[in-house]
Amino acid sequence: MAGMVWLKYYTGVLEESDEVQEILEEHGFEGCGRYWALLGILGKKFNGENETILLPNRFLRSCLRFRSRLKLRSYLLSSSLQPVFKVIEKDNDYLFDTSILLELKSRDFKIARDTRSSRAHKIK
Repeated sequence: MAGMVWLKYYTGVLEESDEVQEILEEHGFEGCGRYWALLGILGKKFNGENETILLPNRFLRSCLRFRSRLKLRSYLLSSSLQPVFKVIEKDNDYLFDTSILLELKSRDFKIARDTRSSRAHKIK
């Protein structure tokens, strides 16, 4: 498997998620956009099994449009983002815990499985 090809966006997530609300309050809509961009980046790197993903500082700065290392570091290690991504700074890279992706994958799989079985045509 070459990573997640898609990642569902759950409607109402801004109202329902305390974590996303905290990111919105601390970083505004720009920070919230970076949150979804980061989730997309991790989704592309996620193979469905790995527990962590290591991403270089320079790569993240480019993808998330941060001009300085300090601003990227401040964003990634902020108190509002930590409960969601569990980031560890390692030399000049960032190590991400992928439990959020495992949880989303598990939830999507269960939903898809239920939908598929309820819509299946029975052979007579």
